[in-house]
Amino acid sequence: MRSLSIALTIFSIAVLFNSVTSRAETAKRDYGVIKNQDSPYAKLKSVDLKEVHWTDGFWAENAKLTINRKSVKVPCKPASYTAIERKWAAGDVIELDLPMPVRMIMADPRVEQTRNQVAVMRGPVVYCLESIDVPQEIRFEDICLAANAKWKVQHEPELLGGVTVLKTKAMVIDKTTAKDVGGYRQVSDARPRRIDIRMIPYYAWNNRQEPKMTVWLPVRW
Repeated sequence: MRSLSIALTIFSIAVLFNSVTSRAETAKRDYGVIKNQDSPYAKLKSVDLKEVHWTDGFWAENAKLTINRKSVKVPCKPASYTAIERKWAAGDVIELDLPMPVRMIMADPRVEQTRNQVAVMRGPVVYCLESIDVPQEIRFEDICLAANAKWKVQHEPELLGGVTVLKTKAMVIDKTTAKDVGGYRQVSDARPRRIDIRMIPYYAWNNRQEPKMTVWLPVRW
């Protein structure tokens, strides 16, 4: 008996052992669901799925694995292989639904340029903020995120050929309220105000005019 190993990478499914043919597809809003079907499983003993790093600890509670639309419970560990052994038949469909949580990521504090800043990710996808998605009267440099920001995930099929965006309430701290003395200003007690922002996948930036863009945003604890 031969075994088929399917390595689930960030944007693709690599099928090993070229002697076995397989068709794999991804769907559900930027690779949340990975499906494998139409394989000659009748000759196989085991199908091994590699769980990717970006699922982290979310796998155990939120990932869903089904065979022919029936739930399957198997032990899974990030960055390791999980073997599914059963009597296979041609046309069996394996569907792996990976969690796609929105996370705010910090760099190593020794990286001075990104200290006290965060990058936003959804699953393996890095997001960015473009000035075109910010009210015109707002200075791009005055925007920051709340550490406990609440995110709305929304697919917009008409935007940039169809992308999933992230929306939240950001904070704006106007740094021009204090007097400018030689390029320096004293810290003021100006209270931040909230604005709506929309973040797009980083891979899609600079396709609408020539806006400012940032991946790293200051965070307010």
